[in-house]
Amino acid sequence: MLFKKLLLVFVLGLLGSGLLACGGGSDSGASDTPKPDTPKPIVSEGLAAYDPDVPSMVVEDNGVVHEQEIYKNWPEEVATASDDSASAEVAEETIAAGSAAAKTHTVFGRATSFSPNILFINPGDTVQWENMTIHDSVSMEGLIPEGAEPWVFKLGQNGAVTLTEEGVYIYKCNPHYPLGMVAAIIVGKPVNIEQVQANATGRSKGIVIKVVRALVAQ
Repeated sequence: MLFKKLLLVFVLGLLGSGLLACGGGSDSGASDTPKPDTPKPIVSEGLAAYDPDVPSMVVEDNGVVHEQEIYKNWPEEVATASDDSASAEVAEETIAAGSAAAKTHTVFGRATSFSPNILFINPGDTVQWENMTIHDSVSMEGLIPEGAEPWVFKLGQNGAVTLTEEGVYIYKCNPHYPLGMVAAIIVGKPVNIEQVQANATGRSKGIVIKVVRALVAQ
């Protein structure tokens, strides 16, 4: 009888310790319950970062992205625009350089001569005469380039002329021509030097000889 009581107490003790273990397991299980995952941002690997230097993509109503249509000719179009801008800038610079290159040269009337009596200039330059109180300035027929405009500045007139035709121009002062008041202007290349040599007469021959010598010395 005593043995049965001891056996019952032993069994009850085992049962009690098992219930405690189950209760403790329940508590630890509750604490180990996994928490919901924090939502991660959705990243689309197919979309590139926005670049403000390139055109935006076009999206149709059906959601299809036609990237190729907008990028297809874009580099060529940009290059063409840049080339046009560069060409316009070069053209403006060329025009400005041409305008800046044109010069004005002054010839002074002395007692019985022009100073300088031989003048080298570029096409488009201007020649002006000063101190012409007792002088005139007249281009000599047959001694200027074909197509060039002749000039006549009256006695006492300080005139000016812009010369665009290349060649040799011979001019004189009528009142002092007998004293050898003849001068020359060479514009660019002396394309008509042979014609001038053939047509020169009287006092004009002297200046033509000086022109030829000056050309040889260059």
